[in-house]
Parts: sequence; structure tokens; C-alpha cells
Amino acid sequence: MNGIRYFLLIFLVNAVSCRKNKRTFSAVAPTEINKRIVISEKCNKLAYSSNEFDYFSPVIIDNISDNKIEYPKITRKPTNNSFPFSFSCDCKYVSIASEQRNGKFRVEYLDLNNNKLIAIPSQELSADNGSPFFSPNNSLIAFLSDGALKLYNYNYQYYLTIKNDSTLKFTNLIWNQSGKGIYLQDLHGDIWLYELSGQRYSILFQSSQPFTTNRLISPTPDDQTFYFISDHESQFNQIYKYTKGRLELAVNSAHDKYLEGRFILNDNLVYRENVNGYLIAKKVALKKSYKLSLMDEVVYDYFSGDDYDIYIGASLNQPAALFRRKKIKSIPDYLSEKIITKPIPKPEEFYNQEGMVNYIYRPIVKTKSWMLWLHGGPYEQVSVRYNMFVNTLVAAGYGVVVLNYPGSTGIGNEYELRELSSEMQLDVQIKRVKRDLNEIELIHPEINKLAVLGNSYGSIIAQNLAADQSFKMDKLIDFSGLYSSESTKNKHPTLYLYGENDFSLINSQRVRFLEIDGDRKGVDIIKLKNEGHVITRKSNNKIVINSLLNFMAED
Repeated sequence: MNGIRYFLLIFLVNAVSCRKNKRTFSAVAPTEINKRIVISEKCNKLAYSSNEFDYFSPVIIDNISDNKIEYPKITRKPTNNSFPFSFSCDCKYVSIASEQRNGKFRVEYLDLNNNKLIAIPSQELSADNGSPFFSPNNSLIAFLSDGALKLYNYNYQYYLTIKNDSTLKFTNLIWNQSGKGIYLQDLHGDIWLYELSGQRYSILFQSSQPFTTNRLISPTPDDQTFYFISDHESQFNQIYKYTKGRLELAVNSAHDKYLEGRFILNDNLVYRENVNGYLIAKKVALKKSYKLSLMDEVVYDYFSGDDYDIYIGASLNQPAALFRRKKIKSIPDYLSEKIITKPIPKPEEFYNQEGMVNYIYRPIVKTKSWMLWLHGGPYEQVSVRYNMFVNTLVAAGYGVVVLNYPGSTGIGNEYELRELSSEMQLDVQIKRVKRDLNEIELIHPEINKLAVLGNSYGSIIAQNLAADQSFKMDKLIDFSGLYSSESTKNKHPTLYLYGENDFSLINSQRVRFLEIDGDRKGVDIIKLKNEGHVITRKSNNKIVINSLLNFMAED
């Protein structure tokens, strides 16, 4: 009974709606885990985050082989999403990044013996991307603040002096395996080394073109060698090996590839390859690649150890979960909670003229109506993996067409339109969305008048379609949207869903646009409390799900 009261309370206070609609649905949002494994074989520990208790909080597996899961009873609990990043070399602590209202992160570390959360003295500092990493061999923790490297000694509680160049801004970092230096990626995509002994930076790899994606630098035991991803010689992300100034193409294929961005142990070069949206885990051994995961899985992270493999994977009806596969077994064990969802049929694949795969989801029962789903990014790709919103809609009887419009990743840089201006990109995207949808409708004439959902960047395309009188739209959902304008040409029923701390609200034009369109009849605005651009709290995901179901059910 207490749990029921709790969720009712959350539902009532965590959303503000500007138009009172009758709420009839009561679907439940599944528990989510974050997509990153934090593991130490030396400590025999593993950490990740789960929103089992609403916001994301750390989960510790104290003995990997025994599968003992613990939700730490932290003395001072975090009040926002908190994510683990690394274990200290003495196995006493795990570094934590706690999300703040401004989109930055507070650097903390959890004392595993006393379950005490210790905050690093801020000195007005906050971590840019939530990546505080312990040194592998001493009491230092490294993180970035406003693009500058910061080093803190947690034993003696002081910051080390670093001669930072104010013109040099970094986006990602990782220690080398000896702990004597730190590899960093700058805003342009160049790779640098900071040496602790000489307190100096040296550039190791200069990018011939901007590369804003994380290069996922993966150091080897030899401090002179590391691996990283780059597309400077290809339409796709390839894997390169750097050794003492020499660059070697290590893995080459006609698919984007991603390293795991952690230490490479025992010559186990593990990476993931994007094949039509499925992320397949592979390992290089004796200059050959071997598959580690199934072809119908999306693997978010993969660790290959001495006695077992641990990975986070998802599939059509399986939300992202943590698995352990022993070397002698082929069937993996669940390390995280097994989540049961209502199954939906496998979607129909539709390849457009450029070779990008799109999906047509149909419910088992008669289709009530159809939705067009336009993802965010735009540098993302929707694949056949569990999506709580799409899966819930389909299970409730709605058809969903998912388009990987130009700008989506997966089939090369040309399709990603990275060489075009934002205005030219949008023009191409709108035209191709209309073209692909028309081709789908020729095959399936029952897919005609649509509700259109634009998530984040996808809302810009969706709002432009709404203003196009020739486009057959029934209603519009602007989900964590970025669109702004001095006026509105949209005449359709519209649902706005966004977090109260969404960074898009810094844009005064976006705020004014929401005020103008919010006054229009048929518009519902739901502002989610304690959320930023990405909706993460379990209670708020429940609100989003039920708001979508109610909006789709309205005449």
C-alpha cells in the first residue's frame, strides 16, 4: 500500500500540465540501467546505475563471481542522478558523477566500507561530462572542468597544480595503465598526453578534420601504445593503433566501430560494430575478428575477462540488462534484475534509396492509428532494441513508423551530412522524410494520416512538417524539443513534453514559442520536474508513457 501511495504522489507532483485532460491510462515504466560497466577484476567488483528507486543511483556487485547485488545504504544519498566511473587502486572507493541542475556534474567518491559519499571540494568547479577517473596506481582522481584538466589527491585532500593552456579545451580523458600520464581528446579531435612528472602536454595525434565523437581511447599495458577510433581515411569509424608516433590501421570494415574506452588487458581488443543498427561485440585475436554477441542484439558495453565476459545488451523485447557469460557456457546469466515486458512483433524493415534501414512496427491486434517517430541527435540511429515508448505504444495497439532520416549514423559520413550547414541539412532531412514516407505509403496505403513525434532534434523536422499543409498530419508530439520560432504555423493538436531544467529553455525564443503555442486550443504542455533534456526518472517516464497513450487516444 505504501508503494502505491508513493507512485501516486510522484505522479501528481512531478508534472505540470497547462491543460487538464482526463487521464485514463496507467502503464508502468520499466526499470532502466545506465549503459556503462565499471569493473575491476583486481577488486572483484562491478558497478553500474539503476533507476529502480526513481532516479539513477549506484549499484555495487561486491563479488562478481557470486553475483551479490547491493544497493549501497549511503549515509548522504545523492539527490540527483549519480553514475559510477571507476574503482580506486586500493579498492576502497568508486568515483561518482552526480548530475546538477545546470547540466554539469559534481565529482564525488563512495567509501565502499562505510557507505559514505564524499564530495571533492568544488572550488567553483564542476565536471563537464561526468567522467571522474581514479589513477590506476595512486591516490589521484582526474576530471575535466570547463575543458581543463583537474587532478585531486583524495588521500591528502588537495588539488595538484597544472599548467593549463586557456586556449586548449578537452572533452574526454583516460589514464595510461602505469598512471604516469593521461590521454586527452580536445574539441577538434586531437589526442594529447599529459605527463605528471614533467607537468607538460604533448600532442600525439592531430586530426585532419573535426571529430566531435568520443575517440574511446583504449590504452595497452605499454605506455607507448593505445587504440582509438577515427574516420579520417574512411566514411566509417575505423580502429587505429598508435605506437611511438606511428599509426597503424588495426580494424577496417564498411561499418562504424566503437571501442570500449577502457584498459586493454591480455591483448583482448574488444570493440562493437554497427550492422544495420545492431551493435555486435567482437574481439580481435591473431589478426582476426570473432563475434562475441548475437546478431540481433544491441550491445552497449562489453568486458572480456579471464574467466568470464560481462556485457550490457538489449533486444526487441529485452530492456538493457547486465549479463555474465562464463567462458565454458554459451547462455549468459543475468547480473541485473530481469525485466519482463509485453512482447511485440518484430518490425518490418524498409531500406530507403541510400540504403538506410527504417522500421514499421505493427501491433498484434488491429492497428488503432499510426505514429511517425523522428529520433533526436541527429547523429543517432534507431535500431530493433527495446524502446519503452515505442514498445508501449505498439503493445497498446498503435503502429509506429521509425525513420532514420539523413543525419543518422550507421552507413557512413555522407549520409550524416556533416559537410552541410545546419540550414542545408534540415532542407535535405525534410525532403527525404517526405520521400521515404511516401514510398512506405505506396506499399502500405493504410499508413496515411499520422501523429508525428519529434524527439529533441527530431522536433525541428516535425514542427516544419506540421507547418506544411501538404503533409498529412493528424497531431504532433514535441518531446524534449529544440524547435523555436517567433510564430507558429502549426494548427494540429499538439503535446509538449520536456524537463523543467531542459537546456533548450536557455533559449528565450524557445520559451517565447512555447508560451505562444501553449495558448492555442488543442495544445497540452507537460513540464516534468527534476528533469533536464533527457528524461531519466522512472516516475517521469511513467508520466510520459501515459501522456502519449492518452494523447493518441484522443479524437
